[in-house]
Amino acid sequence: MKDKEIVPFIEKKLKYSTYAIILSFLALLAGVILGFCRLTEVDYFWFQRSGALIVLFSAAAEYHLFVTSNYIDQGDQFVGNDKWEENYGGQYKNLKWAAHSLLLIGTLIWGFGDIPFKLYWNL
Repeated sequence: MKDKEIVPFIEKKLKYSTYAIILSFLALLAGVILGFCRLTEVDYFWFQRSGALIVLFSAAAEYHLFVTSNYIDQGDQFVGNDKWEENYGGQYKNLKWAAHSLLLIGTLIWGFGDIPFKLYWNL
């Protein structure tokens, strides 16, 4: 890929990752709201199912970040020109941290999201 093609590619992938992380946060918020509304006795299912959506959107963000990792995250390798890491490294690392965290949180909610409700309301 040429330099002039790399910049739009990286920006597009980081934008997609940002959108996926925002959707993960919205799924988490919707799950909490719907889980605690207590309209019926099984509302915690919505909280638990929101974990699946959080994992889905976080995995999509991880994919887009992985595709750009060859250009941004050089690690310990010697690179003659690390301008991509200088320009996009901070945003990349923040998105990577958020996607990893949301993936872990979503997995825990998806697997164990019913337990707090069952303990609190003795369902």
